[in-house]
Amino acid sequence: MKKAHIMKNSIKLFVVAAVAAVGAIGIGSAATETGFASGEASSPRSLYLQHCSKCHGADGRADTPKGRETDADDLTSASTKRASTAKILRVITAGKGDMPGFGKKLTAAQIRQIAGYIRTL
Repeated sequence: MKKAHIMKNSIKLFVVAAVAAVGAIGIGSAATETGFASGEASSPRSLYLQHCSKCHGADGRADTPKGRETDADDLTSASTKRASTAKILRVITAGKGDMPGFGKKLTAAQIRQIAGYIRTL
């Protein structure tokens, strides 16, 4: 009986994962080479690359000419990993040091997407 219960739960997890994957594929199918089809939200990675990578680099390590010039934070550092999501959102929105704020340029949803992407670096 216990084995049947485990099998039933495994099937449920598989179905949930499959539905999530199909949803992601459906969203991605409208993607173009440069991001997403017009009218659709950009991916978190593409938002980061467009707005942050000039200073912080594609890998988040800030090893770029502009990053070195402005002493940009290494987004892969332990201190960034320890920072609260609220703090990361504040910095992206309002800026910090030489970093401009993006609160008037990006939507709150886009800022949340970038903050989430930074967590993956």
